[in-house]
Amino acid sequence: MLGCAGARSGRVVARWRDGARRDAILAQHSDQFDQQRILAAVSAAAEGLETAAVARALGLDREQQQALRQLLKAMVRSGLLGQQGRRFVVGARPARAAAERLGTLRVSAAGRGGEERGLVLLDDAAEEPVYCDGDDMAEAIDGDRVALVVSAGRGRARGRVVRVVERVRRRVTGFVEGPPWRLRPDDPRLAARPITIALDGDGVGRATLESWAQAQPRPLVAAEIVAYPVAAGAPLQVVVTRALGQAGELTTEVARVLVEQGVVEPFAAAVCAEAEALPDHVRRADLVDRVDLRDRPFVTIDPETARDFDDAVAMEAGPGGTTRVWVAVADVSHYVSAGTPLDEEARRRGCSVYLPDRAIPMLPTALSAGICSLLPQQDRLALVVRLDVDAAGGVVESDCMAAVIHSRARLDYAGAAAALAGELHGRREAYREHLPQLHALRRVAEALRARRMARGSLDLDLPEPKVVLDADDPALIRDIVISRQDPGVRQTYGLIEELMLAANEAVAQRFLRAQQPTLWRVHPTPRLEALQQLAQWLASYGVALPGAAPTAALREGDEARVTASAARWLQRTLRAVGQHRAGRALTYLVLRSLKQACYRAEHQGHFGLASAAYLHFTSPIRRYPDLIVHRQVKAQLRAAGKPAGGRHVAAAAATYDVGELREMAAASSARERAALDVTRQVQGLYGARLLRERIGDEVEGQITGVMAFGVFVALDQPAVDGLVHVEQLPERMLFDAERLRLDAPGSGRTLALGDRVRVRVLDTDLRRGQVNLQLVSREGTPWPSAPAGRAGDDRGSGGRGRASRNPPPRGPGPRREGGGRQGSKERRTRR
Repeated sequence: MLGCAGARSGRVVARWRDGARRDAILAQHSDQFDQQRILAAVSAAAEGLETAAVARALGLDREQQQALRQLLKAMVRSGLLGQQGRRFVVGARPARAAAERLGTLRVSAAGRGGEERGLVLLDDAAEEPVYCDGDDMAEAIDGDRVALVVSAGRGRARGRVVRVVERVRRRVTGFVEGPPWRLRPDDPRLAARPITIALDGDGVGRATLESWAQAQPRPLVAAEIVAYPVAAGAPLQVVVTRALGQAGELTTEVARVLVEQGVVEPFAAAVCAEAEALPDHVRRADLVDRVDLRDRPFVTIDPETARDFDDAVAMEAGPGGTTRVWVAVADVSHYVSAGTPLDEEARRRGCSVYLPDRAIPMLPTALSAGICSLLPQQDRLALVVRLDVDAAGGVVESDCMAAVIHSRARLDYAGAAAALAGELHGRREAYREHLPQLHALRRVAEALRARRMARGSLDLDLPEPKVVLDADDPALIRDIVISRQDPGVRQTYGLIEELMLAANEAVAQRFLRAQQPTLWRVHPTPRLEALQQLAQWLASYGVALPGAAPTAALREGDEARVTASAARWLQRTLRAVGQHRAGRALTYLVLRSLKQACYRAEHQGHFGLASAAYLHFTSPIRRYPDLIVHRQVKAQLRAAGKPAGGRHVAAAAATYDVGELREMAAASSARERAALDVTRQVQGLYGARLLRERIGDEVEGQITGVMAFGVFVALDQPAVDGLVHVEQLPERMLFDAERLRLDAPGSGRTLALGDRVRVRVLDTDLRRGQVNLQLVSREGTPWPSAPAGRAGDDRGSGGRGRASRNPPPRGPGPRREGGGRQGSKERRTRR
């Protein structure tokens, strides 16, 4: 009976999400839906009226009430009505509604009756996300930048979209159905939206649509959005452009992820033409107004597989016993001027995206791996930061200049680590001439790190998976392993990381002293309530905490006191967690307690690095915010009469007002999140594809996440995450949210973070990159099997129904903003 009622409810809601039917009823009963009559009815009630009461006042039946609700919402958005809870009022919006805020809408799922549920990630990273459901999302769809008003109250903050600021999503994927032609979206975040297919424009024709609709199985297709919803529940309109392939195939699913996240691989013709017209070498005219640093012993140190080199380092003795460190960064702004096709494309992409088998660069290869890349034995243009560092790791003096450099060698992390360990035989012999400089750079980096940690920087060194592909056939997955397990490689990586951090901070200090707005890299102080919850969880696992977590009483002091107290407590807590048997899993809890880092036009500081001022400067080949900062630095240098890049400086330098910077900050943050989502999802797809060949195998692992619906297990080998759903357990287990455990009341069995387990691979869902597991043993003790019927029911449901239940990330997710080492250069640049 309940199922039938739910189905009827779903049909009613679906019917009233048909914009054409709603508009027809509004037109048919225009006298009853007259806005003046509505205003009169609402104003007659001192405390306002709910929808049902307005309907009664107008003499509307139950069916017409659905259309009335849409009209009332529209009147609120236009300012004719206000809203207080469920009541509509005449006059200003309710006093408790906060001012308009901007953010990005993320639709998580469709709730009961098909109603959409959303979360708005506010541009101001210091604020908590805002919940926004159903009609309150108005015409917005997943990914849109929206303006909303937030209602104050108990519990979760709730908001109402008042307008769409920017349509971000341009493409969708799905399956062709019809005629009449429509697209059944593959993305659950669009499941509640009807999508119609237009036959005009650049899309495929009727005959192709018919063949795809009749094919068995139907191919997954990509479509371009040509018309967006004009009201809540109104349809999208698309033109279908191409077939991606058969759903469930690895290449198809990777292509789907890229389409859904707005990642485009080919560059437009105008962009390619501009890139190809650039010189492939540094010309004499390019050297004007630059410092000649070609005599300095610059080298690049990158992963072995790197193809673009955007930073190089050199050192020499400095004044007063200091060590002078030179950090050269590719001068992309010399070749990419503001407002050009190249610039607009870089701005739209926001950053490079890295997949296991390829990179999708922010800039065409002619720049990223050519004229902008600091290739060995070639002259290259750079913006160079000079750091004079004392023995205690303090930066005594710093400066910045446009220059030309000549890299002596292209070193890699593994080779540098071997050389520092004294292994100079074979091809490592080439490192011998650079060994004195490597030792000196290591000493400076160690001093910089010690000083950074002393001020309260966090060190979140999390394992990261690396997909190993066959050298001859990249489509063949050999393994997925944990990267940078060698301590020497981690140390060499840390060497470069410290120098890049110091350079970023030095440039940030220039802007801070000048009180000039820029694209700051901001990491807000965590909520004290989140730290108290973290302390409770860690205490339940027996972690020896360094005293009580910072309390709300600290709010009475200034922000600096709150930040310092939280940083000291978290730093000591991380050391304690590192000694715990469940250290890796508990570190994820620490990660969850931190806020998300982002770009902002307003200076706020960086909590994870304990930095008063921080920005991104060292990776302009792969990050658009760095390019913006480069242009601003050149404008500063030019104004001060310092070397700023010669005759091209007028086009390469730029100043931006706060409004422009805010827009770029929000867009760059959104593109960064999309890139991280792509990396995470594709990693999951590769893991599911690898384990599809190992169904039935038993694998060792560790529990890294406990939820009401099951436990996540990080497998040892291959390094893949999977889910043991509660339906696969032999008895009912209850979720203890205070202690983060699953408890079986009958037997006393528990499943907790850090438990060593042996699991069996049940099945994989390549559509969602999910691996389903069955528990075989816990801590060496056999675990009873689930009843056959129960396990079969779960397998029948597939992983698709649990697609949104993602495991804790093995690598650094968007909240990862400590100073720990990351396993590849592209991840290092997200600091």
